[in-house]
Amino acid sequence: MSRRERVLLALLMCGLLLTLAVVFSHGATNDQSNTLEQEALLEEWKSSVAEMVRQRRYREAVPTLRNYLRHAPNDSGMRRLLGKVLFEIRRYPEARDVYYVALLHDPEDFVARNNLGVVLAKQGKLQDSLRELREAFVSSEHELFVGANLARAYESAEDPQAAGEVWRVLSGAARGADEVQIPDDALILDNANVAAKP
Repeated sequence: MSRRERVLLALLMCGLLLTLAVVFSHGATNDQSNTLEQEALLEEWKSSVAEMVRQRRYREAVPTLRNYLRHAPNDSGMRRLLGKVLFEIRRYPEARDVYYVALLHDPEDFVARNNLGVVLAKQGKLQDSLRELREAFVSSEHELFVGANLARAYESAEDPQAAGEVWRVLSGAARGADEVQIPDDALILDNANVAAKP
């Protein structure tokens, strides 16, 4: 191969490499652009859902939350919020399933476990509810709102001794607490949330 042919080949190779570099950098820019667009869309959905929930437009929030979770399946807060919204519109089996999925993603998510316990109580499954609430209470290191749910579940199960013990633990823990913080996506068990006994 002559010198001229080698130079032309080298120029051709440089041109090809330059073209490839431009194509790949353009692709990376498109990927970055797509990622930024997706993040912006997710944030828009999040704020839209927050507004719907604030206005108690729960039925409208469900499809947006489901769509959001198709794109961000690991967002535990939004998954718990979907469960809470489903609970609020009395779609208890769906809410229960959402919390089971949340616990598959993160078995240590004590808010999801607490919420699952509340849903199970609403469905009249007090023994299952107690199991979930006990586990949530232990894994949350005696979080006050979880303990209150557990004590109420014991009361509903007509076990005043166990309920009293939990209330005693809570009264000791409450003395050191400045303020009880309840997450927005947490469910609270009250008498209205427990299914009537057969």
